[in-house]
Amino acid sequence: MKNTAKITFLLLLASCFMGVCLASGATINLNANFSAGALTATWPAGINFSGVLNGQNLALNDTTSVDQTMVATDATGSGGGWNVTAELQSPLADGPTPMTLSLDGSALSPSSATAPVQACGANSTCVLPTNAVSYPVAISSSSASTIYSAAGSSGVGINDVSNLEWWLGVPASVPAGNFSDVVTVAISSGP
Repeated sequence: MKNTAKITFLLLLASCFMGVCLASGATINLNANFSAGALTATWPAGINFSGVLNGQNLALNDTTSVDQTMVATDATGSGGGWNVTAELQSPLADGPTPMTLSLDGSALSPSSATAPVQACGANSTCVLPTNAVSYPVAISSSSASTIYSAAGSSGVGINDVSNLEWWLGVPASVPAGNFSDVVTVAISSGP
């Protein structure tokens, strides 16, 4: 018992030297402050189609892989969801029957119900979007169409969306030549 008391006293003396005592447990306050980031998206630089008129209606797909991608970044910290819309600047009319523009997730058919593919971006532990869009989506000049979405509590972080398959419906009556238009795409918050 005497040796035990001596060891306890020496340990106490070693842990308290010159008025500074080391405690066996302590609390440390940790504080962190995060500012909201932005809701942004990057789009393809262009959508390109080419084909040979053959007297029949054509369904042309833009097969350039960089034209089939979008990156949506939700760094707002709100988890409120987002929507991506697309709208043509002017009608695709060149001939008696207008051309049509649509989007789905299939390189095989302009009428596929397949959705584009989604994945978390590099260095992002994202929450993948819960996309409520039904495909295919017709894109017109009369109003913006939702082409991709993230429901509330989804789509947070960097979201890579691929297999955005753009389709141009070309009626047999379209004359040969070049045609161009502008597609306005936008991302906005909210489910």
